[in-house]
Amino acid sequence: ERIVMTSALPTQEAIISTDLSFSYYFWNGIFNGKEIGNAFVYSREQVPVQQNPQLEADGNGKANELSDETLAKKRKVRRGYKPQTDSPYIYDVSAPQVIHNETATTIKAGVSYMKDGTAIRRVWAVITPPDFMPDSPNTPISNLPTIELTDPNNDGTYEGVYNNFTKNGVYNIQICAVNNQGVYALFRRTTVTKASDYIADKTPDQTLNGADTSALLWASLLPNVSIQQVWAEITAPNSGAVVTVPIPDPQKGFDYNGFTESGTYTVKFYATDTAGYKTPGTQTKITRAGYTDADSSEPDSAFDKAVGVQVGKTVSHNFHEPGDTDWVKFLAISGKTYTLRTKNPGASCDTVIELYKKENGTPLLLTGPVNAAGVGAGEAFNWTCPKSDIYYVKVSNADPQVFGKNISYDLEIYQATAGGTGTIQGVITDNYGKAVSGAKVFTSGGGDLSMENGAFSITHPGGTYTLTVEADGHLSSEVSVTIAENQTVTKNITLTQIYVYKGDVNGDGNTDLADVIAALRIAGGISQFVRTEADVNNDGRIGLEEAVYVLQKVAGLR
Repeated sequence: ERIVMTSALPTQEAIISTDLSFSYYFWNGIFNGKEIGNAFVYSREQVPVQQNPQLEADGNGKANELSDETLAKKRKVRRGYKPQTDSPYIYDVSAPQVIHNETATTIKAGVSYMKDGTAIRRVWAVITPPDFMPDSPNTPISNLPTIELTDPNNDGTYEGVYNNFTKNGVYNIQICAVNNQGVYALFRRTTVTKASDYIADKTPDQTLNGADTSALLWASLLPNVSIQQVWAEITAPNSGAVVTVPIPDPQKGFDYNGFTESGTYTVKFYATDTAGYKTPGTQTKITRAGYTDADSSEPDSAFDKAVGVQVGKTVSHNFHEPGDTDWVKFLAISGKTYTLRTKNPGASCDTVIELYKKENGTPLLLTGPVNAAGVGAGEAFNWTCPKSDIYYVKVSNADPQVFGKNISYDLEIYQATAGGTGTIQGVITDNYGKAVSGAKVFTSGGGDLSMENGAFSITHPGGTYTLTVEADGHLSSEVSVTIAENQTVTKNITLTQIYVYKGDVNGDGNTDLADVIAALRIAGGISQFVRTEADVNNDGRIGLEEAVYVLQKVAGLR
C-alpha cells in the first residue's frame, strides 16, 4: 500500500515560502499528532487558492476522492500522540473589502489564546496581488508580499495596514497565526478588491418636465489617468430597457434625448483605462416628470385605464399634455336613457365625446365623435342603453396640441327620471373587511360601480326594488330596498370571496346544470350580467361555448 501526495497540480506553481508552504504545514501537522489524511487537509487549507494539492491513496489513479481522504486518515507516519498544546484558532477576519482610489486599508484577525495559556507568537497576512503571474510551473513561488499583524489593545484582535493596493483587481489575503510552541492555526482567507473610480464627478440628479426628454450626460475624470473609453448605461423605469450611450468627449458631454418614459431612469457612468480595466460605475438619476398639471383621475388616457364614475355626479378633467385623452366607465341599465355632456370648458377647450362598449376585450365605438358646439362650449347627447352593462366614454380635445392646466372641463353622466328621486348609497366590502371596487350595484331603475373605497351612490326613483351586487371573484348578493322622494337609504353590503372556475357561470363554486341555464340566458339576452372568469375560451364573453363546456363536465367527458 502506498499514499501519493503532491503540493500542486503539474501545471501549477508550488509555494516554497515558509509562510505558505504546503510541505511545511504538512510536516507541522504530522509533528503535532495528525494522521496523514488530516495533515493533508490541514496543509491544503493553508496554501493559496491558486495551488491545488493532490492526494491518491486507494490505488485507482484518481486524486482527491473521498475514499483517498478516508484511507489516509487511518494512517500515521509514526506512533500518534496527543500534542502538548492546542492549535491557535483564527475565529474572525476582515470581511471582503472594496476600495477605490485609496491604496491602503487595514486587515484584521481575531485569534484565540490557547487553553494552556500558550501565547501567540506571530500573526501575519500574505497578499497575492491580482497581477501575480509566476514565471512557470517549475519556478517556485517565494516572493509574495507579507505584513505583520499586531494586537495593540491586547484583546485578541490583530491588525495591520497594507499600503500597496495599486493595481486594480482582487487581492487574495491569507491570514496566518502560530503559537510559541510552533503550532499553526488553520489559516483564514479574505479579499480586498481594488476598483479605482476614475470618474470624479458626473451629471447630477435632475428632473425633466413637460415635453423635455433630453439631458446632458457628462463626466469629469481624474487627472493623470489614461482613459480609453467613457460611456453611460441607461435603464428605463417602466420597460427596463438598457441603452448604452458612448460619451466621446466626457468633459463636454453628450446630449441624450431618449428619456421618453415617465418615471426615474438609472444612469451609470463607466470608464476603461488603456489597460482594459473597467471602473465600478457611478450612478445618477434622471426623472422624467412630464407634464405636472394632470388632473386627479390620471393616468386615464387609455381604454384599459378608464376610471369608474357615478351616474349623476360631475367629475373635473383637463388635457394636461399634447394628445391627452380621458377615459371613464359607468354602469348603464337596459332601457334607461342617459345624457352625456361636457360643461364649463376652458376658453381654448373644444371637447369631443365618444361612447364605447367592450367587444372581445377591445373598445367598439357606439356613438360619436360628438363635436358640434365648438371651442369654449360644452357638448351633449342623449343615449338609450340597449343592454345592461359597463360602457366607456372617451373625451379628447379637438386640437390635440392645445393643452395645459386650464384646458379643462367637467364631465357629467346623468339618467333621466320621471318624478322625484332619492339616493341609495353604501359601501361594498368582502368577508375580510376589504373594500370591493368595481362592483356592479343595480336595480331595475338604476345602477353604479363601486369606487376604490367600495362606496356607491345611485340616484333612484321612489319605490321598492331588489338591489343586486355583483363583483368578479365574489358571490352575488341581493337585498330589498324601499326608497322615497328626497330620501337617502344606506345599504352596506358584504360579499363572500370565491374562486370562480371555468364554466362556473353563476359563481356558486360549482359547474352544473344551473350554469348551463345561466349561460343560455346570457346568450339569449335574458340575463345581462356575467362573470368573465367563467369564460372557457378566452373570448371575453359568456355564451354557448360555456354551456357546452359545462354539459361535457356534467356528462364526465371533461
